[in-house]
Amino acid sequence: MDIPRIVLSGVIGGVVAYLVVRALRRDAGGAADTEDLRYGPGMKVTALALLLIAGFIGYAALQARPNQRFIAFTLSALLLAGAGWFVLEAFFTRIRFGEDAIAVYSPWRRFRKVPYSAITGYRYSEANQWHVLETPDGNVRLSIYLRRIDRFGQLLGEKLGREGRLPNSEC
Repeated sequence: MDIPRIVLSGVIGGVVAYLVVRALRRDAGGAADTEDLRYGPGMKVTALALLLIAGFIGYAALQARPNQRFIAFTLSALLLAGAGWFVLEAFFTRIRFGEDAIAVYSPWRRFRKVPYSAITGYRYSEANQWHVLETPDGNVRLSIYLRRIDRFGQLLGEKLGREGRLPNSEC
């Protein structure tokens, strides 16, 4: 196997992936009184590393013996799908919050703007490690790994806690 060719194709693929992600990323510009919740660089690096490992395992599955190909392809497809999900979540999820509302950008649902007055409840999922804001249009899930989640919890506690609408005023 020609190792330099493999390394070069990996580097080219990485550069192309970086350029695509950068081109698809939405502009962060917004009102001066808003703040963003996003995954930090550690989560993004972890997602890309997982994608790289999944790609390598997928490549190795292509080299499997004919009697082992079905299981190798199945496992590598599942791993690639999970890694793809992780990359989409880490790079394209963003929650913007300000004084009036929360704007939720996600690869899994359409853009939503949720006024604080529309939040009907709050709970914390210990198993999934996320905060859940209940609204009439569906739940907003906020991972504990989002940057500035503590600041958002303070703001939400101040806004909704004084109205008595949250069972627990601390997020």
